Amino acid sequence: MSKMKTILLHNVYDEMNRNNIVFQPDSPYNRDDCLIHLSHLKEKLAEQGYDLQTIDQGDVLTCDYLLFFDMPAFIPSLEQFYFLQYMKSIAYRKKMLLFLWEPPVVNEQNWTARYHAYFQTIFTWYDDLAGNGDYVKIHYVQPERRYQGAAFSEKKFCTMINGNRSSNHSLELYSERLRAIRFFETHHPEDFELYGFAWDQADFPSYRGTIKEKGDILSRYKYAVCFENMAHVNGYITEKIFDCFRAGCVPVYLGAANITDYVPEGAFIDFRKFNGYEQLYIFLKQITEEQYHVYMEHIDRYLKSSLYAERFSKEAFSQTVVDRIMALDQSAAI
Repeated sequence: MSKMKTILLHNVYDEMNRNNIVFQPDSPYNRDDCLIHLSHLKEKLAEQGYDLQTIDQGDVLTCDYLLFFDMPAFIPSLEQFYFLQYMKSIAYRKKMLLFLWEPPVVNEQNWTARYHAYFQTIFTWYDDLAGNGDYVKIHYVQPERRYQGAAFSEKKFCTMINGNRSSNHSLELYSERLRAIRFFETHHPEDFELYGFAWDQADFPSYRGTIKEKGDILSRYKYAVCFENMAHVNGYITEKIFDCFRAGCVPVYLGAANITDYVPEGAFIDFRKFNGYEQLYIFLKQITEEQYHVYMEHIDRYLKSSLYAERFSKEAFSQTVVDRIMALDQSAAI
């Protein structure tokens, strides 16, 4: 039997680099099943003769491939020594593959084009790059678990689940979330509740605290304000809209410019169609129970469709990565 090839995974979140528990379903980092794609990828790579481990489990200078989840910091320290060595060697660079997960509002260094030249492959959700040269299209992997939503008559009206963040980027949506919160608190406080971290640092009367699982909360509401971290970017579709779908909650969405290329229009409410929050509020209040169930039917049909599975499932993600690594190996052998 041939020796397993070694692939090491580096994550910009340092606590996920010191151990191997990110591949376990019961990992404390696996909130809302957000890491299911890693254990599945590890399994599928093993079937093809590759051993995927976190970066602390092996030798970065002798491994066969090194996967970066987001761009590592360019810091000339001992911790970054291996990366600086890789940058100096074309042979080393051929081992490195980059996943661009975080958008520019979160990690601007991710999108500095000259840095991409250090990597053999760049996996990205960004449609404007994917398919060009070494850029390969991927999607945010979505959990499989679904939650039983409350009956329409028992659901509260609207919620938002986000952390309190800020950014100076021109396309950030953190400030838009804040405008939504203040609108409801000022004009319709009885119809809105806010969850997430760091909101208790200021006066937010709608704040109800932090949560363990988003699905448990979302299933209690008819609607959720569902704004991405960044607006008007093709292909940037994270877990936020799918969290609502899985919990039987209709999302009011703002984010990817081409969202309807990926999600049917009837499954969500497009915030871009409204002149402001009052017009949106009036529209939501007028939706009947029958009309609401039509949204639910669209959501259910979509989550069961091949259109969804072929893009956002763990199987689709793993297949894309495994296929690329095997193609690189075959190319190197020629």
